[in-house]
Amino acid sequence: MSAASLKDTGRIDFDVRDGVGTITINRPDKLNACTREMLRVWTERLYECEGDPAVKAVVLTGAGKAFTAGFDLGEVPLERGAEAIRDHFRNTSLYWHSVISAIDRIDKPVLAAVNGPAVGGGIGLVLAADLAIASTEASFTPAWFSIGISIDTATSCHLVPYIGMRRATEWIYTNRTLSASEALDWHLLNRVYPPGEYEKEIQRVARELAEGPTLLYGLAKSLFHRGRTETLETECEFEREGVLRSVTDPAFPPRLRMFLDKQKPSKSLALSL
Repeated sequence: MSAASLKDTGRIDFDVRDGVGTITINRPDKLNACTREMLRVWTERLYECEGDPAVKAVVLTGAGKAFTAGFDLGEVPLERGAEAIRDHFRNTSLYWHSVISAIDRIDKPVLAAVNGPAVGGGIGLVLAADLAIASTEASFTPAWFSIGISIDTATSCHLVPYIGMRRATEWIYTNRTLSASEALDWHLLNRVYPPGEYEKEIQRVARELAEGPTLLYGLAKSLFHRGRTETLETECEFEREGVLRSVTDPAFPPRLRMFLDKQKPSKSLALSL
């Protein structure tokens, strides 16, 4: 296991085991609020996961009792005036968006393991992940308006497709905290488990993702994201290219034979959420 030490303001821990790359925000005394430096290292860890063939799936989580409280408010240079504040947010937002973009682009499944409160940018991370499983101890608070800032971390792209325009608008305007069960009902999450089961389920799902058809996961992920903006004709062509790429993969013939022989799919072909 390796850890990127970031002065005394927190760490981004990174562990690769059994095909699963786990990235942990480790600053529990600040509810895992991320400094700019933490975001930089986080992006690098995602790039490592993208380029390492040993990593078949990625898990994002937080240390201690929180998932993440978003960005570190303590870094905002209030005493230096409006221009300095603007420069700070201009740069910090670029780091946040680098993290979101890397999650969106990586051609491997990304699982958000929401162990506790997700605030502001933490919600953006959950939305950006391919799958999200939470503990019953998790909660979700938009928070942006409460500190006088506009929404960010690609929430404007991801939230409405999940929960609809009316519900998204009401939630952001009212800043209401959702429980894990409410977030599940709103389709922000795939599953919710009590603490005693949550850790085991995260490990199980992550392992099954790592054992699954990584190429096919990546193709589906890319097509889903493109489908939000492309025309029907263009998206169908992308789908055609994906089919051609998948059927020339060495894993295709044995999978087809298994289907034709009416064999039950192995675990590597069936994710059991």
